[in-house]
Amino acid sequence: IPINFGFEGITKDKQNDLLVKHGLKPDKFTIILSSMGYGLGDEADIVNEIFAYFGDKVQIMASAWNDLTLHEKLLYLEENKYQGLLKVMNVSARFDKILGCGDIAVIKAAGISTSGCMALGIPVIVINPMPGDEERNADYLVEKGVAYKVYDQLGLNYKINRLMDDSDL
Repeated sequence: IPINFGFEGITKDKQNDLLVKHGLKPDKFTIILSSMGYGLGDEADIVNEIFAYFGDKVQIMASAWNDLTLHEKLLYLEENKYQGLLKVMNVSARFDKILGCGDIAVIKAAGISTSGCMALGIPVIVINPMPGDEERNADYLVEKGVAYKVYDQLGLNYKINRLMDDSDL
């Protein structure tokens, strides 16, 4: 899958600059949460559950892409519940800049998002892969050791915790 040149060469300093630009802290573990507009489940619920489990040990950059209802729900959480810990990105934001902020990405196993994560060296957690191509993509990533696959919030929290504890990340 061809990728944009922006998906290469994100250094730790560049990642820190991107985080500060978006109002997030370079010293916090950053989770990218993106469904590409479908299929993850309710991202607002996932955000709430992650913060309920991890508290302020993490920060999240989330994108609802073309789901305007979800985008509004996430904006409400950003402005009223998780100020300084949640950043909601617009659909027009460059995806390479969003991924470049992350320590891990919780995404669908779509071609562009997984290719971008692999190019940047960002570990992936695939949640609820859809049967067919997405599930095969997820299985391939798991077999190659660059992703975990989960089906519920308990599994997601467990895998995030494992990746947070991985000093080689």
